[in-house]
Amino acid sequence: MKKHIFNYFKFFCLFIVLLFGLVLITKPTKSYAQNQNTKEKAIKDTTNILILEKHKTTYRFDKAISYCTTDLNITFGDFIQNKATFLPYLVDGEKMILPPKQAAWFRIPVKSEYKEISEWFLQAGNGYQIKLYIPQLDNSYQEKRFGLLYKDSLQNSVPNYYSTTFSLRQGESVLYVRIVPSEHSVKQGGYQQTFVLFRKDAAHEFFSINLATNSIIYTIILAMFVYNLILFFLIKDRSYLYYCIAIFFIGVYFYTLPTLKSVAFWGQLSYDSELNYIVNYTSAFLTVIFWIKFTQSYFTMRENFPKWNRYFLGIIILNVIVGVFYIIFVEQIANIYATTLHLITIISLLSFSAIVFFRKKLLAKQFFVANLALFIFVIIYLAYIRRLIPSNSFTNSALEIGVVAQVILFSLALASRINLLRKQVTQQSIDKEKLERVKAEEIKYVIEEKNKELEGEVQERTLEISEKNTELEQIIEELDTTNETLRYTINRVEEQNTQITSSIAYAQRIQQATLPSLDQIRKSFSENFIVFRPLHVVSGDFYWFLELEKKRFLGAFDCTGHGVPGAFMALVANGLLNEIVVHKKIISPDKILEELHKSIQYSLKQNQTKDQDSIDGSLMCIEKIEDENQNYTVQIASARNSVYLFDSEGCKGIKEIKGDRKSIGGSTHQEEVFSLHALEIKEQTDFYMLSDGLQDQFGEVKNKKFMKKRVRELLTEITAYDSSLQKRTIESTIDNWKGNKEQTDDILIMGLRLG
Repeated sequence: MKKHIFNYFKFFCLFIVLLFGLVLITKPTKSYAQNQNTKEKAIKDTTNILILEKHKTTYRFDKAISYCTTDLNITFGDFIQNKATFLPYLVDGEKMILPPKQAAWFRIPVKSEYKEISEWFLQAGNGYQIKLYIPQLDNSYQEKRFGLLYKDSLQNSVPNYYSTTFSLRQGESVLYVRIVPSEHSVKQGGYQQTFVLFRKDAAHEFFSINLATNSIIYTIILAMFVYNLILFFLIKDRSYLYYCIAIFFIGVYFYTLPTLKSVAFWGQLSYDSELNYIVNYTSAFLTVIFWIKFTQSYFTMRENFPKWNRYFLGIIILNVIVGVFYIIFVEQIANIYATTLHLITIISLLSFSAIVFFRKKLLAKQFFVANLALFIFVIIYLAYIRRLIPSNSFTNSALEIGVVAQVILFSLALASRINLLRKQVTQQSIDKEKLERVKAEEIKYVIEEKNKELEGEVQERTLEISEKNTELEQIIEELDTTNETLRYTINRVEEQNTQITSSIAYAQRIQQATLPSLDQIRKSFSENFIVFRPLHVVSGDFYWFLELEKKRFLGAFDCTGHGVPGAFMALVANGLLNEIVVHKKIISPDKILEELHKSIQYSLKQNQTKDQDSIDGSLMCIEKIEDENQNYTVQIASARNSVYLFDSEGCKGIKEIKGDRKSIGGSTHQEEVFSLHALEIKEQTDFYMLSDGLQDQFGEVKNKKFMKKRVRELLTEITAYDSSLQKRTIESTIDNWKGNKEQTDDILIMGLRLG
């Protein structure tokens, strides 16, 4: 990470050195403030005269021009009377900067060698209000108005707002031009002016030539844009997209360039508008940025040239910074930096092109030649701007020619790239076919060898199969004998199963006979229900009812195990309960359970056999009080299992009477003491006793137990129903929860409503 930061810092320092180095060696144009330092050189004889020769038709005459500035309210008459002092406009080969908020007066001495009156065409570079004063035979001056202020009154004979026609007599004359600068020039803190003089017949030729030149340039740019855009949609390569965007902004730049060529091509357009300048500068910077992006994508610079890629990323960032600084803040100061940065970019692209050219990268030659062509024409154009070489149609259009040459060469390079890629694809296809043929022959040879091996293996396997068949025949004979034995055994098992099933069915009838009848319970309690579902035919769960004098005993018990063992345990417990209450006259539920504990231990000899079979259950003793309110007293004792009750006016939800944490029987203790719960029932109250079969039942959906919490929720739900609906609701809940799952244990649920 530190190494990357150091590399970026190195490239940034290189940018700064190159930028300021080129600024120092580039001689800037004098500012308006610097004009004051040149007055001593300027006050001299202005004897330069523009001589209009018959064989020459176009004149650029900066050396012959002198100028002065006045307030905006000074008229031409005041100006002539005051005899202002004129200064040379061109000093040391450079134009002076004109003040932004004053009128600039230009004095143009001319000498016409024509014997008759000649017709001329004057083109100014820019201006909001331009007035030309032409001397007449009577020593008066004719005034010609043009510029943006008078655009609506200009004749159609002039091609733009900044030009006018006039007549000139033979001999020496002095022309005066008064210019009020445009709003854009005022914002920039000063401006320069350019004049071109054409003979009227040559003006048409000039604009026709420039029209044709620019038509060719824009046609080529448009054609290359459309051509490369089509290639992008066909190939889906981002290089073509970046290139198309760069070409587009080149066209925008030339369109908004305020030169005579643009004026000649586009006609009456306002190149002095603020928006035009912003679009022109922005398009220049965007052209450079997307040209760099095209180069990065074209050579996959991130992978192949990572250092150059970081360098050009820095160039892009600098272009963005200088562009914003150039457009928004101080354009005149930033102009030098912007030009220098663009020159750095061109030199960097040329250097990179040379490097990849010498490394013989793909199509590097075309790329190098295209950048070299642009560099040469840019140098020619800069030399023309600095007046190091004479002005002509070639030097005047050097920038456009260079850009068009580069666009054409790049387009040819991209086309060559496509052809090369097609050749590579074709060659890859041929190589792939050759490789597939070689692989096919190898596969054919391998298949033949494998077939030979398989034939040998088939023969070996055939012999093995013959031997195995012989063995199988012997095994089949043995299996026949075994089958006879199995059939005999199965018949015996079926006979025994029939006997066992008959015995269990008989045991079921015996168990049902020992259980109290529902009619007997219903006579004592009209609102009651019993849900009784043995896991097998007979059950280890059982319910017990006994009526003794005014007391009624009701219990629900769960013996260890289920099926036949549980049923035997239930029969023993049922008989012992009857004996304890009827014969021993023990009527308190807690004492009944304590006596049942002793009897189970004694009957099953648990102290000797260490047998751990036990019983969990709940027992209620209910007695009706003979008074006006017909209330009940209820005594409850319970071993492990809970008794639930719900009264209509008392507690919120179900109340739980938890059983003692001890079982009946199965313990080595001779004595067990159970708790007694005594209740007086004055309002309607529902009682529920149940074994653990429901809460331990697994559900089909999540394979989880029903659990005690759901039991409480279910009982809370059904307390508002009558006993028959309570029973149906419980049974449907069990069926829905269990689904296709096997029943886990015996299920016993008893419900009773008192009051």
